[in-house]
Amino acid sequence: RALKREKESPGLQSNACFSFGKLAVEQELSELFDEVLEALETYGDPVFPWRVYMANGARAVIAAHRGDLDEARALATAALEAAGAEDTGLSHGRGGLGTVGDTDPEFHRKLERAAVA
Repeated sequence: RALKREKESPGLQSNACFSFGKLAVEQELSELFDEVLEALETYGDPVFPWRVYMANGARAVIAAHRGDLDEARALATAALEAAGAEDTGLSHGRGGLGTVGDTDPEFHRKLERAAVA
């Protein structure tokens, strides 16, 4: 529903595409992978490290699932690097805003597997 709402109101942006991608790869819902990739392409502007982590993480797991191992490794590496970012460069003590913080164990495990696929 959130993605549909974003299509109807282009100025409205949520984090739904990231949650959708995470859910689809965690639950191995391969029938949704094309829709996930489309949503990430449309709404997944990776401004902050946590968005890079989520978007590239989902893309990496999907690429590994589809047998594109070089792409999976490259995306997984970018996602894991984003997970390690501690400062986004924002001023006034807001440098930690948008960093990953805690990683979800299941999503992170799938991402790490894609990194060595």
